[in-house]
Amino acid sequence: MITDLTKLGLSKEAVEGRVHGIGGSDANTILGGDAAKVLRLWEEKTGRAEPEDLSANLPVMMGAFTEPFNAAWFQMQTGLTITARGETVTCTVDPWRSATLDGRIGPDAIWEAKHTNPFSKEHEVLAQYMPQLHHNMDVAHVGRAHLSAFRGNSAWVTWAVDYDAEYGAALHRAEWEFWMAVLADEPPTPYPTPDLPKAIAVKVVEMTGSNEWAYCAGVWLETRDAAARCDKAKEGLKSLVPADVARAWGHGVEMSRDKRGSLRISAVEA
Repeated sequence: MITDLTKLGLSKEAVEGRVHGIGGSDANTILGGDAAKVLRLWEEKTGRAEPEDLSANLPVMMGAFTEPFNAAWFQMQTGLTITARGETVTCTVDPWRSATLDGRIGPDAIWEAKHTNPFSKEHEVLAQYMPQLHHNMDVAHVGRAHLSAFRGNSAWVTWAVDYDAEYGAALHRAEWEFWMAVLADEPPTPYPTPDLPKAIAVKVVEMTGSNEWAYCAGVWLETRDAAARCDKAKEGLKSLVPADVARAWGHGVEMSRDKRGSLRISAVEA
């Protein structure tokens, strides 16, 4: 079976409808730090330019094609269930904000799928899509988003992101100013990028097949009791050195005080 590419991604009507408001991918552009892309988005919203045709954009189409597999893989790896695939929602507070959700996880979280290039670093992927995650959480009125991303064809990463009120407020302000520029038919100004909220690691990995893990785990198990005794003895030795003593030694061990007053331990060679 050959996939019908015309059925991938958003419909023509949905793409054209995006000019009437701000969507999740628009949020990525608005806070993306690229003034040229922000201006291009404004031109599309004001009718000065046609919406970009992504039907021949390989990364975009690849992401649309692998999204169902991404959902299945996420469910298999996490045990979480994704529902409401492709649901379109409009913000009940700001009707000019909308989102097409890749899915929901329970009543309080959304799910977002991405397929990035293999050279992007994990923190770069998270930073790139943080605006969309917060936009979609805002519009859907939920407090958590799960991002599931394939990097090329050999790596899968996932994070849970809890809604950050400060970041969300900065995003909302930037989107509102952009939308006001659209309504006023005046070019927008660049928007500062707020500090990124912290993500929550949720992936569970079984490391039995790693030889390096096996070696390090064996060493740790063999030495953990000795290490604890060593730390306890070290603190005991430090407590025996009076505050006005710069150097103390005996029984093959030396304690010396540095300029900041901290004690350092070392072995005295015979």
